[in-house]
Amino acid sequence: MEEEDESRGKTEESGEDRGDGPPDRDPALSPSAFILRAIQQAV
Repeated sequence: MEEEDESRGKTEESGEDRGDGPPDRDPALSPSAFILRAIQQAV
């Protein structure tokens, strides 16, 4: 659980900096979905 919180903060910042997807869409996604999506993009 602790790792998820840390990853969430880093993922959100990276997502905003990258601008991969619309900013309005990211907050709409659940934290878990956002993390999974970021991991898939990284791979």
